Amino acid sequence: MSFQAKKSKRQDGEMAKALEEVGKEPSTRLNVEIPESSMKLLKKIVAEKGTKIKDYVNEILEKQLQVDAESLNIKR
Repeated sequence: MSFQAKKSKRQDGEMAKALEEVGKEPSTRLNVEIPESSMKLLKKIVAEKGTKIKDYVNEILEKQLQVDAESLNIKR
């Protein structure tokens, strides 16, 4: 009779996601108002891309912040 250690029930993806969460930078909540037509378009875009609104907005905001910071010669 041989004994083996139990296999982890966690999937590798779950562990990677947990490690990513731990290493994230602290965040601040941003509350903004946008026109309803923009919100409808935003919902359609994220649905087509298969992403979350939060992730999409963070991505485009980060890109634009980088562009503006470089044009204004602002360092992080």
